[in-house]
Amino acid sequence: MKKIALLACMAAAISASAEILIGNGDRIAFLGDSITANGNRPAGYVNMVMKGLEVAGVKAEKVPAGVSGHKSNEMLARLDKDVISKNVKWMTFSCGVNDVWHFDWNKGVSLEDYKRNCSEIFDKCAAAGIKVIVLTATMIREDASNKQNTMLVQYNDWLRAEAKRRGLPLADLNADMQAELARIRAADKTPGNKLTVDGVHMAFPGDCMMAWGVLRVMGVDEAKKDEIFAAWRKMPEAWKYELKLTDEENERLLKAGICPGDLARRALDAMDGWKSVKWRRAAFEGGVWKMGVDGVMTATKDDAIWSDASYSNFELDFDYKLDAGANSGVIIYAEDTKNWVPNAIEIQLLDDNHERWKKDAPELKNGSLYGHVAPTAFPAKGAGQWNHMTIKAVGQQITVTINGQVALDYSLAKLTDGKVAPSGFKIPGHLPRPWSTIRTAGPIGFQGMHGGALPYFCNVRIRSVH
Repeated sequence: MKKIALLACMAAAISASAEILIGNGDRIAFLGDSITANGNRPAGYVNMVMKGLEVAGVKAEKVPAGVSGHKSNEMLARLDKDVISKNVKWMTFSCGVNDVWHFDWNKGVSLEDYKRNCSEIFDKCAAAGIKVIVLTATMIREDASNKQNTMLVQYNDWLRAEAKRRGLPLADLNADMQAELARIRAADKTPGNKLTVDGVHMAFPGDCMMAWGVLRVMGVDEAKKDEIFAAWRKMPEAWKYELKLTDEENERLLKAGICPGDLARRALDAMDGWKSVKWRRAAFEGGVWKMGVDGVMTATKDDAIWSDASYSNFELDFDYKLDAGANSGVIIYAEDTKNWVPNAIEIQLLDDNHERWKKDAPELKNGSLYGHVAPTAFPAKGAGQWNHMTIKAVGQQITVTINGQVALDYSLAKLTDGKVAPSGFKIPGHLPRPWSTIRTAGPIGFQGMHGGALPYFCNVRIRSVH
């Protein structure tokens, strides 16, 4: 009986998977104008489609091909370069807004020329074995009765008919947009845009509308909708706000180690128990450490920066980036901030693949308990790319997660020798003290420019854990 039930479950899973048009490993080009170009921002519709497929169990690859201002003739001209040459299996086609809108400047594309351009795009894709998903053009300002949207009706009507004639999947985003606006306005009588930032380019709700319309046509089950929308709500940069400060106010915040743009993030973090790390001001005032207006901290010398407070049983979360050849570290449980090297725990930050370090032992690599314990995974990105690290320190148990993957999980209680690591590796001579004897409380710090190349840190936050 159990075997039959298992086979039934497997059959159901295979059946559900088969309903999705996109397969694992498929490359999808997103051809379009500025709406599609903006859709490739972190929480734009392009990345939402990819996230939705992932939630539905499909690992595909995107090929962004949106260019601001482009019309059907320009998309046709770059089709070979931006799509066909990229070895894609699928292409979403979003075109028509500028063909109509640009008539305001006498640069629009007539309906007949639009038909010819789109038909040639469809023909070339078919010849190349690329399957096209047609998207009707979204509204030009959130008023269906204006002259641009009235004119756009003919273009979208032709797209619908042509997609049906050719047997191409169609996501009717124009109809979806009008329906969503009607739904919102039934409850929200306030003036202003509801789905877009400017009447044309999508805000987060508009990107959700577009992405779900595409996913629905791709065959993603309606039962997955709530889970997918929940995943979208966690995507970064869904909303951006403008903060207006005087130059004096901005300077005061930066000198205190606070990025003005992070203030809303800090308020949200506080709801989840996260707090900003307050750094000792001497580090900034001395000119060694600097914080830019983007909130990124870096140091021009090999001087560590220290938190004002001591921490125990905590989770430290931050982003970091290393220039080529950089060698830095995260310092926790520091008993002595002046002579911290033998009297603290260091989690190594290193450009592992640089010529200078690539032959180093695993106990010295990125994510290691420096000189003592090698990481079990190496998920860090290379030099010049941002990484996300979380260090969880509960008593002597240290867990290091890099880019969502656990790289190290180890107890300091096992480090009872100051000369030889548990692996047999010879601990560097400047670390003679057994780390099992270091107290599990103290300031945290970031090492400065130790390897002759710059480290960068941002979005640093901390919270208590038990």
